[in-house]
Parts: sequence; C-alpha cells; structure tokens
Amino acid sequence: MAFTNLTRLTLEEYDALNLSPLGKVIKTPEGSPDPSVDIELGGWVGDSVLAFTVSNAAQTASGTTIDFRESDTLDVQVTDATNPGAVISYFTVDVGSDNKTTDWTVSYAVKNKTKTTGKWVFTKGKGDEDFDPTR
Repeated sequence: MAFTNLTRLTLEEYDALNLSPLGKVIKTPEGSPDPSVDIELGGWVGDSVLAFTVSNAAQTASGTTIDFRESDTLDVQVTDATNPGAVISYFTVDVGSDNKTTDWTVSYAVKNKTKTTGKWVFTKGKGDEDFDPTR
C-alpha cells in the first residue's frame, strides 16, 4: 500500500464528503506519541481514499506529510504555535487499493521538532473487538 494525493480540506469540504464507515478499527500507540496531537479516522471516500482529522492542542501546530521512506506512513510534525485553543485539520489521502474490503493498517509517525515520539497505528479490526479511540 503506497499513499499518494494527501489533500488538506476545509471543514466545509470535509463535511461535504460522502463517507463510508470504516468498520471495526483498532487504534494502538507504538512508543509514546506526543499527546499534543491526536489523529481520528473519518471514513472512506470511494474505495481507496481515507478521510481523517489531526487535532492540535493549544499552543501547538502540526504539519502532515507522506513519509518518503515508508510509503504507508504519514508523518505528523508537531511544533510550537500561538493558537490559544485546539485546532483541527481535515485531510484525505489515497491509500492505493480497495481497503474497504481488504485488511489494512495506517500509521501516523508523530515527531516533536526533530524527535520521533511514537506512532499511532490504525488497523482494520478482526473478530469482535470494538473501536476504542483510547487504545
């Protein structure tokens, strides 16, 4: 799975998407991802485009890019900012295959300045596990 076409959207553009449900998803940390940023998956746009949000805590900002070394990972770079409250950014990314019906994993490597703090890994659920955004 190789990601392409990472697109930042406005709230209005994101709300206008015709999203299909993800089904069961398991969200797990690897390491200790910086807690000033949170990732939430929104759903599928068509067969291969994933919609998601990146939420920044107050006084932080982030930039999201496709990792050029790991084509199935998105990098979220956290920096200091002057925003007084939380900020949510809206995105879509083409994940490269029909992931509505196949097994899939999406990783977000979180970096604070130049140090990787950990990853959030989302995996299509198997069996009876329920989506738990805190895992």
